[in-house]
Amino acid sequence: MATASNTVRVGFVGVSGSDDPTLTGWANVTHLPALEALDGVVLAGVCATSPEKAQAAADRFGVPGYSSAADMAAAQGIDIVAVTVKVPDHYDVVTAAIEAGKPVYCEWPLGNGLLEAEKMTHHAATRDLRCAVGLQARAAPTIRYVRDLVAQGYIGDVLSTTLLGSGMNWGPGMLLRNAYTLDARNGATLLTIGVGHALDPLEFCLGRIEEVQTLSGLRREEIHFVENSKTVKATAEDQWVIAARLESGAVASIHYRGGQAGGQNLRWEINGTEGDLVLSSDFGQMQPMTLALAGAKGGERPEPMEIPPEYMLAGDLPDPALNVAQAWALFVSGSEDAATFEDALHMHRLIDAIDQSARTGRALVREFDKGVEVWCEAP
Repeated sequence: MATASNTVRVGFVGVSGSDDPTLTGWANVTHLPALEALDGVVLAGVCATSPEKAQAAADRFGVPGYSSAADMAAAQGIDIVAVTVKVPDHYDVVTAAIEAGKPVYCEWPLGNGLLEAEKMTHHAATRDLRCAVGLQARAAPTIRYVRDLVAQGYIGDVLSTTLLGSGMNWGPGMLLRNAYTLDARNGATLLTIGVGHALDPLEFCLGRIEEVQTLSGLRREEIHFVENSKTVKATAEDQWVIAARLESGAVASIHYRGGQAGGQNLRWEINGTEGDLVLSSDFGQMQPMTLALAGAKGGERPEPMEIPPEYMLAGDLPDPALNVAQAWALFVSGSEDAATFEDALHMHRLIDAIDQSARTGRALVREFDKGVEVWCEAP
């Protein structure tokens, strides 16, 4: 991404100026360390919901503070607007940035539902803005290496893939600040977050999904808050089981469950005609943590595999900042591997199809109508 100063200046909506670690959010623990680790990308502005909060963040980080996303986006000292607020607030902030002619890096999910994602993607395209979405799992060193291994034929032709993951959230107890994820109307559910963050790297490595059939369930209807033991009713399903067929003909099985299991919470197997790859983690979501990789050929037991250093784009950052830094590196370099708004729109359509299949009990297939991706009931 070329700029007049050869430095990419990023303004953040959603950074906290508080010194209290319980009040700092995702941006503080991931995006800010990520920018510090990258050459030529700097924090240049912060925006908060009130003048007082904006000033606190400005004082803490030594950059200009804004109480309006539109004002920050319009500032000459900002090249990119990063949106790290809750999902229901994405649309207004992203729209303000696009109106100001600034590229956007928006956290995933892009919108609260498919319609918002369609509007934002179209809006950015009409302004000829290349915008990124925080589907950072695809940028992870392990995922990028796995994609190359598959493409190079390490396991032969892919026959099938199986992914079992835990949401970590959506279990018996939850932090108060995450309560909004229990309400399906807010667009930040196990399906959109846990499943969405898993399906993007799956497709990144193995190709697009062409057919889905889904079961879902809400097994924990009451969740208690760990801070005070009060309870709240959940409306967002906490079990998602997806049977899918990829464009290659390979079949896929994906199960995401709320909460967490003891020990391993994520296991992703890719089985081919010549061998197998296995990715695993004690953390159940795909995007925040480094995944262990094992591989084998000819029916042997999978053994640990080292990730070559050329897949590390952002140094030796710890989790969960590493994958975010990798995603920023791909975006600002103009790499085709960066997750864009178009990728986000595709994922929103896939998520919508998965949800529709669960509600109707019917399989859905991906088709194209005048070049536009649509999902229809299978014949």
